Amino acid sequence: MVNLIQIEERRLKKILIPQLRKAWRKFRGHVRDIRKKPTPDGVHDLRVSIRRLRALVTVFEELMPDLAVRSFHQQMRRIMKPFGDIRDLHVQFDLLSSSVRRNETFLNPMLKALE
Repeated sequence: MVNLIQIEERRLKKILIPQLRKAWRKFRGHVRDIRKKPTPDGVHDLRVSIRRLRALVTVFEELMPDLAVRSFHQQMRRIMKPFGDIRDLHVQFDLLSSSVRRNETFLNPMLKALE
């Protein structure tokens, strides 16, 4: 029984390692894109790639308890936090923009400043 579990763990690692590499490449690509041009969609894509990468690392952590991933998770949280705040602002701006008419609102100066 123990041998079967070990065999399955090895198979799972072989499946997960390419996924981890793919997720890491996507994360790095999104970071590069955000540096060039920080768009709302780019911020969203970066946050999604961070969540996916963290999920894969968490699976590896379960398979390999000796794997030291605490600092990785801390760094990802540190990156995620400001982009979460930016994403919230993007969503609020979109909601405000779509709910008021630009030509007849007292919010025009604030909306203009947010742009």
